[in-house]
Amino acid sequence: MSSLPLVSILIPLYNEEHYIEKTIESCLSQTYPNIEVIVVDDHSTDHSLVLAQKHESERVHVLVNPDKGACAARNYAFSQSKGEYVKFHDADDYCTPGLIERQMTRMLEDGDENTIVYSPLRICNLPESTETERVNLTNDFSPAMDYAIALWKHYGINWHSILYLFHRSAVEKAGGWSSQYPIYEDAEFIINILKQSSKIICAAGEYGVWRVFNDQKHLHSLVSKDIQKREADGLFHIASEILAYRDTPETKKICEQFISNHIYHHIEKFISISDYLRKKFDQQNLAWIQYKTPKAPFLFSILGWERTTYLIRKWKSFQKAVSSLIRNKSNSL
Repeated sequence: MSSLPLVSILIPLYNEEHYIEKTIESCLSQTYPNIEVIVVDDHSTDHSLVLAQKHESERVHVLVNPDKGACAARNYAFSQSKGEYVKFHDADDYCTPGLIERQMTRMLEDGDENTIVYSPLRICNLPESTETERVNLTNDFSPAMDYAIALWKHYGINWHSILYLFHRSAVEKAGGWSSQYPIYEDAEFIINILKQSSKIICAAGEYGVWRVFNDQKHLHSLVSKDIQKREADGLFHIASEILAYRDTPETKKICEQFISNHIYHHIEKFISISDYLRKKFDQQNLAWIQYKTPKAPFLFSILGWERTTYLIRKWKSFQKAVSSLIRNKSNSL
């Protein structure tokens, strides 16, 4: 084992008492033997810290964040780590047992200090805990920024840090994690490393698994205007990085389509900041594409496509709820 490079798995922890033990166990069950796990508790108010401390050993170190916030916890974990290679891992996610071994094999065979290794993503849908596979990229990309373009072209959401393995120096060059875009912090971190990496290569066959929540503890579920503006800022920031790398009609269209598609599929969240979104599109000289124009021309002409889409979505949700209520009552008779 001493001949294999050490891989540090770095986990920020905040109020994940239901999952942190499973996450640590998924790290310890990796077939790659030379790992260390560093958990940094971000002042949890539940039993997360106590449960994590149950697993402390020579391979698992549990610390408390001297600062505040998930990005600060990640940066502190990195500062305390010793691995030549590092992997950032959310406290509620997990990975298949051979992921790190598969990634390290590709890194040692085909990579160097300026290489990123990535793997496919699966979604764990809660509360059923069923796994579904996303449409994943499996190509190698050189230069590495071509990966970001391909990801948005195919509507990928594979920015989750669990999917990636880096050489330590790549994290240092990127300057660590920033909390400027709280929902897109993973994407900002990844793209900062992509900008200064020579290539990104795929280690397929194993997966990182992202648990999807719909509770109010997770930022994606929040609907305040401030949170949604910051989510929009994150989207447009990624677009600006892609266009700074390659500003062509093709890449501009990719950015327009990805952001517009994201807004369309989350219109319930974004409807309250539609004016803000229009300004963001204008500032970056991008067009807001009207996805799937609703078949309600009268409403469309008065309200615009986004508000019409919002009303139709609300009406369909109401119909679905009524149908479910009637069905449940029928079954109870």
